[in-house]
Amino acid sequence: MAIDPNFVRSPKAEARALASGNVTAAELEARGGINASGYYGDSYGINSADKVSLTDAEYNAARSTGIGGVAGASGAAINNALAEKIKAQTGSYPAWYASAQAAAAANIAAANANTVLPNIIDESNYFNGPPPIPTATSTPPPPPPPTLKTVGTFTDPKSGDVFALREDGSKELLSKGTREADILTAKEAADAKAKADAYSAKMVEDAKTQEIKEKRESAYETLKTEFTKYGLGDDKFLSQVKNLILTGTPTSEATLKLRGTAEYAERFAGNQERRNAGKNVYDEATYLSLENQYRETFGAYGLDSLLGDTKTMQAKLAQYIGQDKSPLEIKKRVQMAVEQVQNRTDVRLMFAEYYPQITDKDLVSYFLEPKDTLASLESKVNIASIGSTAMRQGLVADINTSQALSEMGLSEEQAAAGYKNVATVLPDAQRLSSLEGNKYTQADAEGAYLKNLASEQRKIAKLAEREQARFAGSSGVNKASLTASTKGQLY
Repeated sequence: MAIDPNFVRSPKAEARALASGNVTAAELEARGGINASGYYGDSYGINSADKVSLTDAEYNAARSTGIGGVAGASGAAINNALAEKIKAQTGSYPAWYASAQAAAAANIAAANANTVLPNIIDESNYFNGPPPIPTATSTPPPPPPPTLKTVGTFTDPKSGDVFALREDGSKELLSKGTREADILTAKEAADAKAKADAYSAKMVEDAKTQEIKEKRESAYETLKTEFTKYGLGDDKFLSQVKNLILTGTPTSEATLKLRGTAEYAERFAGNQERRNAGKNVYDEATYLSLENQYRETFGAYGLDSLLGDTKTMQAKLAQYIGQDKSPLEIKKRVQMAVEQVQNRTDVRLMFAEYYPQITDKDLVSYFLEPKDTLASLESKVNIASIGSTAMRQGLVADINTSQALSEMGLSEEQAAAGYKNVATVLPDAQRLSSLEGNKYTQADAEGAYLKNLASEQRKIAKLAEREQARFAGSSGVNKASLTASTKGQLY
């Protein structure tokens, strides 16, 4: 509520109102106090219906003109003065003025109707009063005091009373001063103004306090939403957030302090590992984006269960972030584990034979462990795949040979083509070698068809030449049989 600038609270009027019991101290303050004219602050001046009120001086002046024997005369005079003031400011009388005039006229008429006029017998008696009745006395009345000459006037500086100074040094009060009353009124006005100013200042301060509180609560809700999105929505952490914000800590400073808490460090453990390794840390948005990309890969292959509960998942993904394992690398690891090993029986069997320490149960988990590099895993998968091509041809799958072929750069497709030739040639080559008392092995054929060794390729060629020579010196029947069984197999 705004206090009209012309409203001056009156401690005396307020004291009388409180003593009457018609108002409590709390109600009095809520309504802005009472002025000397009896108006409450919330119904005076700008707070009144017409936005206009009489000042204390105007009120008292109007009231004095209406004092008399007619009931309601003072009220009518006050109403008249107020209506005239409203007309002067607005150009027209207020709506209530007509009814107020009617009420005043009714009061006067009623008063006149009830007036009893005296019986006038002697006009002189009526206007001057009855003649004095002489009384008996034993001594004559004392003579009137002599009239003293006035030699000057004196004004009391404290009270403002004006005295006539007589020639005998005496004083006669001519008029009562108002200085003491003026001083008291001024003090009351100053006190009332001070109270009004203090009240207004308190209202402004309360409004500012409420505004600050609302802004801080809004800032807290913003940070609460942000940190909850980060996975830091537990009551303990959020209580720290609320305490910092509501005690006036700026949002930027509060964020820095919260990043230094144990809860934050645990949530973004990957950043701590990066920091320890001298690497740049990720902001929260980037960190969460990396986590989401990892999780998308696990979800695409139905491996969500490998991540465990929320805490376990965050700790596992923190390893990838801390050790710079990109989402693409994790995707490659999962693809190898699932598509190239787990989903292919031949490769999985070969992998289990070559690497018996890695069981089917933890195969995917093994591929996802950061301790083994991507290149090492790719090599293991390629070695097992090469071995599986030998196994599919019914040949011996030796890990040393598969590893040697992998190190030469052979892919599974190249190894499959080579082992197909080995499987085709090996039986005839072994048979021809045994006819000559020699021994031909799978390793010899692998040297010729997989390792491209010239010595092994010449060995195959020599066997073919000697077989042709033997074929040329044999009977027709034997020559035809030998050709049918060996044609095209050694070339």
